Amino acid sequence: MLKRLALFALLAAPLLSATAHAQVSQAEYDQALDLFQSGNYREAETAFRRILPHSTDPAFTRSLLWNIARCLEERGAPREAIAAFEKFAAKAESAEEKERVRLKLEKVRAAVFGTVAVKCAVPGTRVALEHPPGQISARVACPTQFADIDAVRVVVIAYFGEQAPVRQLVNIIPGAVADVTLAPLAAPVADPGPWPWVTVGTGLALMGTGLAFYASNQSNLDELRADPTNEGLRGAVDRDRNLAIGGYVLGGTALVAGIAWVVHEMLEENVSTAARITPNGLEVRF
Repeated sequence: MLKRLALFALLAAPLLSATAHAQVSQAEYDQALDLFQSGNYREAETAFRRILPHSTDPAFTRSLLWNIARCLEERGAPREAIAAFEKFAAKAESAEEKERVRLKLEKVRAAVFGTVAVKCAVPGTRVALEHPPGQISARVACPTQFADIDAVRVVVIAYFGEQAPVRQLVNIIPGAVADVTLAPLAAPVADPGPWPWVTVGTGLALMGTGLAFYASNQSNLDELRADPTNEGLRGAVDRDRNLAIGGYVLGGTALVAGIAWVVHEMLEENVSTAARITPNGLEVRF
């Protein structure tokens, strides 16, 4: 009785009760099987669904549900196939049936859904998933996994007590696990105020002083050439030369340090408002 069902049902075809046999013709069922074997999965699905309401045998009903799910899977409708396999799972009785449908669901879900595995650098952190945008799940303890994600991108949010939450954009790949490790953002750098610019100004002032002493040195040097015996001018030349060198060295050092300080602060400010690229997506601070 309908032995060919074993070709792609979960179990060998059960014998139909007299009532079921009367309502489901052998030809109709054979036609559904032939459609499946020939790759006409949509037509086979329709044929199995047409038979289903007339089945009064629980085992035969489960076989029909399995075959409908297989048709959906083969014709590339994984979401509908998942729903159909779940209907079968709700009626599964034996341990073998339950295990096989569990494995099948895992396989089909892998074609549609992705998983995010979250780890946190700080114990006690709680995390949540934002998907779709604006809809945030309940917070759960970290580490954890968010499974069966049907999206291209999601945002994982980590809550570190009193610190600002960290949000990381994660790309979802069907059948793959995206590993994410979240840590608190670095403490904001204290505002140095005007001191970087003061340092730059001090450097310029010292270099200007060095230039003034250099000019005085050159003037005194010209006078010394005219009066080589003037020891006072000779001492002034040596003094101005030393002060000019000191002004240039100290001023140049302060100027370079000040400019470096200013550039560093400008880069820090930009980083604090920019996104950070990670292997699994984009981490931003809000």
